[in-house]
Amino acid sequence: MHKAIWSDMLAKKEVVIYLGNKAVTADAGVKKADDILRPRGYRRVRCIGEGSSGKIWLVLYAATGELRVAKNIENVRGRLAGLRLWAGLNHPGLAAIYDIIPHGDDAICIMEYIQGRNLRDYVRECRAHYGGLSEERAAGWGIELCEILGYLHSRSPAIIYQDLKPSNIILTAEGRLRLIDPESAGCVRTGDRIVGTPGFLAPEQQEADMPDERTDIYSLGKTLIWILGSTE
Repeated sequence: MHKAIWSDMLAKKEVVIYLGNKAVTADAGVKKADDILRPRGYRRVRCIGEGSSGKIWLVLYAATGELRVAKNIENVRGRLAGLRLWAGLNHPGLAAIYDIIPHGDDAICIMEYIQGRNLRDYVRECRAHYGGLSEERAAGWGIELCEILGYLHSRSPAIIYQDLKPSNIILTAEGRLRLIDPESAGCVRTGDRIVGTPGFLAPEQQEADMPDERTDIYSLGKTLIWILGSTE
């Protein structure tokens, strides 16, 4: 029996996992998820959130001892091409996809576990304690996000993120920005589904037209406006 301890910075507490014949000492969860994850070498640790397709789990990859994120994605057929393209990307501003495990019409996406704060929560906290953020800092973030989007848009075919918003951007302990939640990403030429979040949607998304690179630029502008002044 081996014991490994990781410091979970998001929860501000230790996660203790026993490797051996005993189950992981964490959420009991859904047996179906275990039946899918265990054959691939993953053990659930605890629930860290919930998306539109179900719970998001922190998981242990036994082969390396790494903590990763497992997210169920419903009706994955229309999103599979974008997820596979994202899995082939290599950029420090993007959360990596390690595995896509299909089950029926759905799939569990195994992604990098990034420790930090999403910009929505971080900016709200800064407003509450300091009155907001400086224009210089917001401009620096804007430049960083432009570089990340530029990388996505320069792929062949171009990858459109489609759901840029503060809650999908993680500020790491090192002060860098990372884009998460790649299930929304799609390609210009394939006509993938159009998604987005009210308040950050480009006009073409609201009118169900085909998105392109300008879709992400519009959402970037709305994100920066929110960071600088919106109280929503």
